[in-house]
Amino acid sequence: HVLLAARFFPGAHGSARAPYGSPLPDWIDEGVAIWAEPETSRETRIAQARALPPERRDLVSILTTPHPAAANREVLAIRDGAAIPDDQALWDFYPRSIAALAFLHDTGGRAATSELVRRIIAGAPLPDAIVGLPGLPGELAEIEVAFERWLMGAD
Repeated sequence: HVLLAARFFPGAHGSARAPYGSPLPDWIDEGVAIWAEPETSRETRIAQARALPPERRDLVSILTTPHPAAANREVLAIRDGAAIPDDQALWDFYPRSIAALAFLHDTGGRAATSELVRRIIAGAPLPDAIVGLPGLPGELAEIEVAFERWLMGAD
């Protein structure tokens, strides 16, 4: 998280603008953090995403849902030894995040992920910011179908 914030938002980490990770959407923050883990961790998280019920695999929901800690700051207390909450949205957030990032990267490569970050920094809202990225269709509905196909291993 710190490296991502430092790369795109020097001086913003830990400020009021970025109290959690970076000013990027939380799913990107978490997706990049998981991407930095061993490949087996990514594969495990993507397998977890594939096992989610259809309503938890919805791409628009993934792109627009803030980290569960944003609504419940006590979740962050687990870093300091607090009890781990039984919060399914929290535990689903990580596989959903890496699945969205891996899909964008697998579909459009570094060009797609770089362009997405550029668009977000420029103020483009999600989910519209993903439309027409390199390798992705020009319609959100088509991207959602492509994501589901990718996630379920059809592509």
